[in-house]
Amino acid sequence: MLHACNQRFNVTGNLEIFCELNKALGGQISSSLGNLTFLDTLVLSNNGFEGPIPDALTNCSNLAYLDLSRNHLTGVIPPRIDFLSNLAIIKLGSNYLTGGIPYPSETSQNYE
Repeated sequence: MLHACNQRFNVTGNLEIFCELNKALGGQISSSLGNLTFLDTLVLSNNGFEGPIPDALTNCSNLAYLDLSRNHLTGVIPPRIDFLSNLAIIKLGSNYLTGGIPYPSETSQNYE
């Protein structure tokens, strides 16, 4: 469970945690988030995001915690989500998504 939700940068200045929950944000989730390859936590829950989950998020190879729950996301869960080998927790509930999350790997802990 994520207890604190503060932006954090590593020693080289790369963003590791990006958290914007309960901010009444809307529109589509930008595919440019996929450029944040050092990101290990992404929380955009309880906003008004619409449209699909950008496939580009699967470029965030360090991502361990992903929470996109409680939005208005639609479409298919990106099949390449299983490329995120560090992903331990994924929360996509309370959206309008189709498809499934690939079977959790041995290192995965929590899929919602």
